[in-house]
Amino acid sequence: MLNRYAARRLAAAFAAVAIVAFAGAPGAQDLPPPKGDVVLTVSGAIQHTTDGTVAAFDMAALQALDRSSITTSTPWLSGVRTFEGVSGAVFVKALGASGTTVKAAAADGYSVDIPLEDFEGRGLLIAYAMDGKPMAPDEQGPLWIVYPYDAGPEYQDDATIERSIWQVSTLEVR
Repeated sequence: MLNRYAARRLAAAFAAVAIVAFAGAPGAQDLPPPKGDVVLTVSGAIQHTTDGTVAAFDMAALQALDRSSITTSTPWLSGVRTFEGVSGAVFVKALGASGTTVKAAAADGYSVDIPLEDFEGRGLLIAYAMDGKPMAPDEQGPLWIVYPYDAGPEYQDDATIERSIWQVSTLEVR
């Protein structure tokens, strides 16, 4: 049987372990909450959130992540365009994402499953600007998942084209 002193020390030790475990647990809030209009909400298998359950991004939060660009033609627009945004690799790292698939959904209801490996290593970009200008909703914006289509035939297949979702508003990591 423990005396009061030993029982208190044991209770304090359990409390310390619980605090450390919770702080590193999936769903722990550690991204700053959005200050502006939310343009992208991410749920599912992520470690870093804005409210303990999801990661909500306004445009400023996305733009605060390391910026990348892709210059490529697309199947939908004429000519070569330069897209700016956050690379898929930087994005999933910022979220602490794990799993195998990301379900992307657009404002118009279109949705598609994208392998997490596309985010991690296929050059995918969550674009928020095209040719130096923000993309309006009627111009595939405000966010468009683009690939470096001109980099080779592996970026021009039907699966990649279907994954190039514009007006993306939610991602669910599974």
